[in-house]
Amino acid sequence: MGIIKKEWKHKCIDCNKNVQRKETKRCIVCHKIKGQKGSNNHHWKGGIKMTPKGYIMIYKPNNPSSLVNGYMLEHRYIMEKSLNRFLKDDEVVHHINGIKSDNRIENLKIMSNSEHMSFHNKGEKNGMSKKNKKRREFRE
Repeated sequence: MGIIKKEWKHKCIDCNKNVQRKETKRCIVCHKIKGQKGSNNHHWKGGIKMTPKGYIMIYKPNNPSSLVNGYMLEHRYIMEKSLNRFLKDDEVVHHINGIKSDNRIENLKIMSNSEHMSFHNKGEKNGMSKKNKKRREFRE
């Protein structure tokens, strides 16, 4: 019985190990570590995506404000660049015109969390939100 010799297609671009599959540039170990993140992922769309609530997320994996997946809110990043510092946890970036995807610096205002809450709660009486007031008026 003869020995079957493996035919190596090419070397891994990261660790230089032999790779058998011609459709990949990395060995299986390097592919799991490096090959699926950021611009190396075949689903990559430029590092920009929209949240269900309408905010724009951008890929900034080295920013302390980024989530586990490396994305952060674009309006917070723009404010950080404008202030030339990272935002504190209790600082909120408010969209002046109310359009969550309008991240021009002239449309952004930095507020404390309590200032932001009181701004959005203006006109509320007895803890009733504007939305609940409309529902109550509709029922009556």
